[in-house]
Amino acid sequence: MWNLITGIAQDNGNISEEILRGAVTATEDGFMKLVHRSYMIKPLIASIGSCCLVGVIWKGTLYIANLGDSRAVVVSLGRSNKIIAEQLTREHNA
Repeated sequence: MWNLITGIAQDNGNISEEILRGAVTATEDGFMKLVHRSYMIKPLIASIGSCCLVGVIWKGTLYIANLGDSRAVVVSLGRSNKIIAEQLTREHNA
């Protein structure tokens, strides 16, 4: 996926939500094709998870994309050194 993202970004000169969405969609499509091809031989493949979490900082903007049972969380220190965790993405299952 990283090669796909960086290749498109270099061609376009930028990173965008659409580029990350396309890369995640291509990855998910490939995984789902594998599940469909293998299901009759290995039915448990439908219950196996796959995770992909990508974070890209491009010109001062953080772009996050995920696929699978993972979530991106950013942590910062708030007032009185209180730790603040902010969930950036949701889990995604096939």
